Amino acid sequence: MGFPFLEKPFDGWVKDKLEKREETKLIEQSRYMPFVWISSGMVVNKGKRPTNTDDALKGAIYKGCVLSNHLEIGTKYSEKESILGYDLTGKPIKVENEKGLKVSPPIIESLEIDQTGENGTLKTGKLTITIFSQKQLEMFELFFLKPSALLVLEYGVNNPFTKQSVLNTSFIRYKDWDNYADAVLDNFSSDTEIYSKKRGEYIQNIQKTNGDYDYWICRVHDFAVSYESEDNIYKVELTVATGNELHLWTPIKQQKPDPNKANQQTGVQKQPTKGNNPTPITFLEELLSDLSLAENTITALKNKITASSTDFFNWGVKSETSNADNVSKTQYISMKLILDILNEAPIFKTYKSIISYEHIKHDGQYFIPINSHKDIISTNQDFIIPGNLPKIVADVALPTKIGVKPDKRVNREINGKKFNFQDPEITLTLSNKKYKIPGTVGNLLNLFVSKDLFIKIWKDRNTYAEFIDELFTMINGLMFGLCKIEIAKLEGELNAEMTIIDKKLRQEYTTNVIEYGDKKAYRFKIDPLKSIMYDFNFNLQMSELAAAQAIYESQLSLFEATQDKNQTQGASFPLTDREFLKILGATNADNMYSLDYLNHLNNKKNKAKNMKEADDQKQTVNGEKTTPNTETNTDVKALESIIKGKSIKFLPIDKTKEADTLIYSDIALIQSLITKSAPGTSVLTYLETDFTIDGMAGISFGQMFHIDGVPEIYNINGAFQIMNIKHSIQPDQGWRTTINAAYRLDVKL
Repeated sequence: MGFPFLEKPFDGWVKDKLEKREETKLIEQSRYMPFVWISSGMVVNKGKRPTNTDDALKGAIYKGCVLSNHLEIGTKYSEKESILGYDLTGKPIKVENEKGLKVSPPIIESLEIDQTGENGTLKTGKLTITIFSQKQLEMFELFFLKPSALLVLEYGVNNPFTKQSVLNTSFIRYKDWDNYADAVLDNFSSDTEIYSKKRGEYIQNIQKTNGDYDYWICRVHDFAVSYESEDNIYKVELTVATGNELHLWTPIKQQKPDPNKANQQTGVQKQPTKGNNPTPITFLEELLSDLSLAENTITALKNKITASSTDFFNWGVKSETSNADNVSKTQYISMKLILDILNEAPIFKTYKSIISYEHIKHDGQYFIPINSHKDIISTNQDFIIPGNLPKIVADVALPTKIGVKPDKRVNREINGKKFNFQDPEITLTLSNKKYKIPGTVGNLLNLFVSKDLFIKIWKDRNTYAEFIDELFTMINGLMFGLCKIEIAKLEGELNAEMTIIDKKLRQEYTTNVIEYGDKKAYRFKIDPLKSIMYDFNFNLQMSELAAAQAIYESQLSLFEATQDKNQTQGASFPLTDREFLKILGATNADNMYSLDYLNHLNNKKNKAKNMKEADDQKQTVNGEKTTPNTETNTDVKALESIIKGKSIKFLPIDKTKEADTLIYSDIALIQSLITKSAPGTSVLTYLETDFTIDGMAGISFGQMFHIDGVPEIYNINGAFQIMNIKHSIQPDQGWRTTINAAYRLDVKL
């Protein structure tokens, strides 16, 4: 099993079921009626609200409510009291002050579930519910239209062979509120032991029901009610979401800054008075005062956040000490401190963290692994990447004249923090599982972000989600496409807390991973007689960057064009694109290949012409050719002047040493250094596929498969990995599951 994805084929029983569907394609899933149950644990009483919430349960009229997309014949058009549904003890819930209307109870018309984010982190569901009277709506509101209320959503198909297993698994089987409440709270528990047990039971239950049933404990996220006058009915769009995803959409700004208060003025940098010794606490106070937070929140943050001097860099630098050429006065804070602020800033929290970073450790330190490269260095003043950095040198012997040499490095850790690690072994803190990640891996927590950038994004964005999205986009750009960091959950490791993973993090070869025992990974088929897929889409479109690179290289041959010998400054692009171009130019599954021989001849002709022109220009005044060493000294000085102009330096803690270059603003040069991927690993490409199958539980994020019908070269050199799963239950289609997968390519030696 790989990290951070499951990175394995479908479980044996899932593969068996899919193959069984191929055999019975015309008579399988589509004939079974889908079901949707939604239950609320809200307790409803009548009269004066008790001061003690615990007392509300004692005299409750109704304990919870269950709604369905199916109706009982006896309640379909009741001539007596209208029925909303049943409570969790099996008692009918009567609609107050409504008799003889002959209306149906509310009915669930459809369900759509979207699991965006890695491992289904940002999971949302939208239910469309029809309500047949105003009084029904008023009763419905008591149970379901309560922001952040806990609900249980259960769905599946009424397969007669698994029906009893579904009934034995369901939350509403108890017909007892106490047992229902215990089951819900255990499944939603933050206690590691309880949650791990329930997680195991969940997987067993899905397998026992053969994937015909799934459930989800969620919270009310949003709702909208509309009245349709022609039919005299109400339509409710009820949106539910994963627990603490709701915090992502809470406002960042809690109050407007008071211009009369000096400590809330923006754009003013407070320097410690002469003779004072600034401390991490004073730095933190200065930082928090620039954020649009309520005063009580700032006070609380100062008490909750353990401010360490290691989280601040270049603070308190005096103007007179930074007059040297290109020495920066920009202040920086660590990503760890940013996450601490993000996690503690919300006024109302139901979880310890919005985004946890305590799920992984390396050498005893918290660690968020992302793809990196040994020669990466920041190219703009928004970020600093600390550690063993490449030293930019001028050397006319280099193909690009300016570049790096393996023996020329600058060791510049910041406060003992470094970004890059080689082949780190990480430990998942909850399960104590260990993984070795191949290649150069960066620790996101040790990235330093400009204070000015942090404050700007914080003030410009309205919600935590918008803030995170913009910051992550900028970091992904800084890393030249090496990584794609997103909010996520580690499968089976965390319950409610979200974390951060790199979607492109290197894995071991997929070719070996997707085989288990003597069985091969499942192959979806597009043959009309065997396929169980609907709406199959295979997107083979190159990225714009890869297409431009292919044109630039003139496609001498796609295989040659992607070799390292042809890499030049200004002719580079992210490793994913370069590796993917290799497969387009490689020998296919039938041992055949093609060469663009016309471009080959054209390039040879142009190369010979250019060499002759260059040779003719190497003449002295006396008509004799010069040697390369004649102008070497002049060239080196000019090149060093270029390097100086693009270098941004910072004063070391040891004032006796010279300032170090931590930022080099030549994007093309740095990008040209990081295009080669580590052999023996795999990279996630932009190649994607989408298709729909009959509804099924048990398919998970990160699982891998092949596809018959795409060029076989893709199945030979990698596999498709599941990135997103959606579920839909509609009256005309039943239960459908939509899978989005990206192609993971093996990087050959």
